[in-house]
Amino acid sequence: MKSHHVLVIPGLNDHLQYSKYVWATNVFWRKQGVVPHVVWMDWMIDQKPFNHRLKKLVSLIDSLSRENTLSLVGFSAGASAAINAFYERKKVVHRVVSVCGRLRVGEGVTPTLIWASKFSKPFAESVRLCQIQQMKLTPQDLKKVLCLRAWFDELVPESTSFLPGASNKTLPMVEHLLTGAAAATVFSKIIIDFIKS
Repeated sequence: MKSHHVLVIPGLNDHLQYSKYVWATNVFWRKQGVVPHVVWMDWMIDQKPFNHRLKKLVSLIDSLSRENTLSLVGFSAGASAAINAFYERKKVVHRVVSVCGRLRVGEGVTPTLIWASKFSKPFAESVRLCQIQQMKLTPQDLKKVLCLRAWFDELVPESTSFLPGASNKTLPMVEHLLTGAAAATVFSKIIIDFIKS
């Protein structure tokens, strides 16, 4: 029987929060029957183009999906990266989850992408690419996608955080970081149930 592995892609502050994602997913996710792999994206320090990060994700997908079922979960900035990687390997990725992710640039929204990406050019590139790639996803592809967002998120405008045709849900939470933390821990069953379906 195949194991179900999950690439967990953190947001902009992964240089500060990487160990917290490792702890949370090991404590809350493994006991629900999945094997998490937290991916170091280095959004803020390494300003190489996003394409370098995308190649890394695709390589990990290729490696892990050979003998396992594989899903992707992106938190915050990691969500657009997860959608971009999914687009590259739609046939082998089982499910994709966006948690409080900015998946489009957004028009007339606050904060703007320019403001949100002021410390990470690769993040801006990922969002712009995601906006293009999501338009090419078929209805069947979108059935593999779950987007979770907060009741109120001060960093990610609501109109940029969901995909039409995907499963879109609102968690009973406010504030960006708190919602992400809750999704990784106390609400993790919502994620795990979806990716195991």
